[in-house]
Amino acid sequence: METKKGYVLRLFRSKGFGFIMGEDGESLFFHISGTDGFEGFNEGLNVEYKVRTDTSVRNGGKPMAIGVARI
Repeated sequence: METKKGYVLRLFRSKGFGFIMGEDGESLFFHISGTDGFEGFNEGLNVEYKVRTDTSVRNGGKPMAIGVARI
């Protein structure tokens, strides 16, 4: 899996998810389970991540960010 870079576009801390804007212009969903925790996460924070297909019933088939880490 390729590591990509972007920044935290929106963060819904109380709900445990947010969105990343990738350098390629793609907006991706991410969940707290795909991070090392939200501590230090803020909107505008530069991050790196990997992309996988979401397999949940609700969002199945859509790309999502995993392994999200501050850079």
